Amino acid sequence: MKGFVLRALATLLIAGVAGILLAVIPSAPNSDKEYEITDAEVTIELQRDGSLLVHERLPFDFTGSFTGAYRDIPVNGPAEIKNISVFSGGRRYQPGANTELGSFDRPGSFGVEEFRGTADFADAASVEDAEHFYRVVWHYNAADEVRDFDLNYRVENAVDVRDDVVDVTWVVWGDQWDFWLDHLDAQISAASGAEPIDAWVRPRSLGTDPNLGATADASIDRLSEGEAVGFRAVFPRKAISSTAGTVATPGDGLAEIQQQEAQLDDDLGFFDKLKNSVNDNLVAICVALAAIGLFGVALLCLLARESPTDSPKYVSEPPEDIPPALAYALANEGGYDDRVVLATLLDLVDRGYYESRPSEGKDLDLELEVATDRPTSEELEPYEVSTLDFFDRLLGTKWVAIGKMKDEVPKHSTAWHGRWSSLNSSLDAAEKNKLVWDRDLRPWRYWLAFAVGTLFVAVLVLAWLRTHRIAIPATALIATIGLMYAPPGSWLRRLALPSRQRSAHWRAFERWTHDFPSLDDDPPATLKLWRRILVYAVAFGTAERVAKSGRIPAPVTEEAAGGSGLWTAYAFTSPGFGTGFNSFGSDFSSQVAPQSSSSG
Repeated sequence: MKGFVLRALATLLIAGVAGILLAVIPSAPNSDKEYEITDAEVTIELQRDGSLLVHERLPFDFTGSFTGAYRDIPVNGPAEIKNISVFSGGRRYQPGANTELGSFDRPGSFGVEEFRGTADFADAASVEDAEHFYRVVWHYNAADEVRDFDLNYRVENAVDVRDDVVDVTWVVWGDQWDFWLDHLDAQISAASGAEPIDAWVRPRSLGTDPNLGATADASIDRLSEGEAVGFRAVFPRKAISSTAGTVATPGDGLAEIQQQEAQLDDDLGFFDKLKNSVNDNLVAICVALAAIGLFGVALLCLLARESPTDSPKYVSEPPEDIPPALAYALANEGGYDDRVVLATLLDLVDRGYYESRPSEGKDLDLELEVATDRPTSEELEPYEVSTLDFFDRLLGTKWVAIGKMKDEVPKHSTAWHGRWSSLNSSLDAAEKNKLVWDRDLRPWRYWLAFAVGTLFVAVLVLAWLRTHRIAIPATALIATIGLMYAPPGSWLRRLALPSRQRSAHWRAFERWTHDFPSLDDDPPATLKLWRRILVYAVAFGTAERVAKSGRIPAPVTEEAAGGSGLWTAYAFTSPGFGTGFNSFGSDFSSQVAPQSSSSG
């Protein structure tokens, strides 16, 4: 359970850090000198004479020093823009300034130039493609700050008046900008108080449906660079009292307009609809996918839950005489811990393959040496032979203290890293063909994680294509897959009855070694049995608790001190026994780990 909790907490921490980075990094400046507009507002008010009063609020976020900005305002047909004014910080800018791009003029001034051509002037010479533009250029001094600029102007002859409705269309965001806009709020209203009949936003790929009430309101998130946005609303004919500022078209127009807009809806491709749907419901989709993955794994764990056995809570001696690697696997339903390496080594000491002695001096440790007259290795298990080969190479012909064994190999050694990994893999396979499972749902978790992960990736791609922001789906993906794999594999396997009984007895023995200091039972009374108990306790991580419990029978400790089993005597009498045992494997792993590319 502890490992599950730690993995779950680590997953949530990693997901949280990733989410913060993915949310913050895209907003960070890419260079020492750049600007962007974060949240723009555009309000259009239909006047009683049919003209439009437009107000644009443009909050510029400057990185570096800037002295000028411009805005190209496109108009169609006979439309004209008049009474342009620029404000910033409550200050009204003075007209008559230079309108050439890149020019300098006095701060607090602006100029207006009317021209015909596209926004980037690429087709300015083409009469067929000509469009009508007004360029507003204003001058200021700004450095590393956010500053609001407000543009106000009146537009005449831009509204189409029909017999039944007033058709108001305006480009609320132009295609001149070379950055993504986080958010745009746009509103169309009538000075007369008339409420809009209907409203639409173009292009439909934005997936925005305006809200209708006293005004038509559109709220748009994440506009891509170079993308223009049109906003259209129709009002009842009574919204204006004069057509002086309009273009009049005979006949009713509402049905025709609604048909035009409906056709745009119909023409919207499936992929664009899918992007918009995912973006509109991003959090709900991520929560749903996470729930499917996590509840699915929880169900698999429930289906693989072990049935109760008649094993007692505690077993006070090893249920059978087997290697510690297999004992650990039985006690933990096929699990593995690198403490098994040291337990196997000490087991080989007990069996005569290595000599042992307490270290000299103030360092309280146990030293080992390859035995000169050792038994044959023919009866050893393959993983025990791997352990023998590893430590024979490490010890050579000298005595080496357990706590200093890692120092006998070069730091970051590729060869020793391979040997260490091979040894752990061999010991991890000790339970192969020894444990029988009647249910193994680990492949089901893999395929469930694969399916959920694939769907998350699809959501992430769609979110990126629509908004260039992936903090939410990426965080949810990392958290979900990590939490799905937080439960250990043993939770997804169920042992067959004979193996289940063996496992239960070994778990009861492991529990006994852990709780031994506080128990009041009669402990085993022979040194031979205690030598086996300590070997298994090293694998379980409880050896120090057992040896220092003060409950070892005096005859056992006296016999050990008499010399028949030096490492056991060291265990019972040395205050240094067990110190560092639990970190033996992790320390060795760090010693032979490949060198980080970022290290010096």
